[in-house]
Amino acid sequence: MGRPVVNKGNIKPSLKYAKVSQYKELLTLARTVSARMVINIADFPTPIPPLTDLDTAADSLRDATIYQGLRRNKGSKFDTQQAKKAAKNTLQVLTQLLQYVINTALIAFPDDAPGFNVVIAESGFSLKNIRRIKHISQSRYVRQDNSNAHPSTKMRLQWKRGVGLIKGAPIAGYIIRASNAFSHLTTAGYQDILFSPAFLSTDPTGLAASQHYFFNIKIDNNSPVGITILGSTALTMGTLITQLNLHFAAAALQCTAVALTVGANNYIRIQSNSSGITSKILIYDSLAMFYLWRSLNGFNAFAAPVNGTDVLIPLTSTDIATVTKTNWTYNPLMGPTPNLTGKIIPFNALGEGNPIDFTLKY
Repeated sequence: MGRPVVNKGNIKPSLKYAKVSQYKELLTLARTVSARMVINIADFPTPIPPLTDLDTAADSLRDATIYQGLRRNKGSKFDTQQAKKAAKNTLQVLTQLLQYVINTALIAFPDDAPGFNVVIAESGFSLKNIRRIKHISQSRYVRQDNSNAHPSTKMRLQWKRGVGLIKGAPIAGYIIRASNAFSHLTTAGYQDILFSPAFLSTDPTGLAASQHYFFNIKIDNNSPVGITILGSTALTMGTLITQLNLHFAAAALQCTAVALTVGANNYIRIQSNSSGITSKILIYDSLAMFYLWRSLNGFNAFAAPVNGTDVLIPLTSTDIATVTKTNWTYNPLMGPTPNLTGKIIPFNALGEGNPIDFTLKY
């Protein structure tokens, strides 16, 4: 990864050799920039300010120097004042356009100095005429805090305020943009009870109204718990699922019974309310009389339990945080996480500033 292009000390880009007193150079530069940005409109689709502003300013400078002269060797005092005014306005528009060009180049090539330079050249501005833009490494501006207040499970960044910020508006905050962030994708454990043929919620369960039916279930890593249901409360498959959830809630069990489709279903799923590698469901089978599941119409078999999972999913060029202070703490959800690399991007009402690379080492 290359080093980002950053204005040292947050210096506003400016034209090094173009001065208000240099009418000829200003007029030439204005015409060149206007022509080149029109030719390369694909790279500069929305100039700020519009190129018409630059053309108008350049025309005013041209007209003002008809009497004053490009070398300021003729004309009245009034002519001189008008020429200076037109030159100042032209320089102001050029400086604003230069800021737009630099921001455009940074967005296209934040870590590629040669590419950045090509975009600048396509605009008609010459790098020789721009105050020097230097590379700044992470080490001077970003550091990782490993103090006791932030244990090893957390990684904290600190940086200097305003580095690389776009001038013209107060700092609004900082975007933390990851190049290789990882997100934990967790799933819940479950076990399915299979039926054949498929059933509707209104289908009878086949349970005797006066009989109690039981089964044992183990949730996550807890001890098995017995559940007993009266047949008269679960005469249809729909009411059976309702009663299962009522009994789970009454016993403070962290699981849920569901039939996953609106129409015909060929299984009832008992799913843990937790997720991750400790999320599990185990329904104990039994051949005893009045065992709930084998007493149901259409019962077929128990599917193998499916344990919960926890996997790391890479996130590429993803904004993972926005902060207003000059520090940010990354707190992995669980377990060791790969090192995190990315950029700290200051922003304000005018847009994003220059990015600063960072690496968080776990």
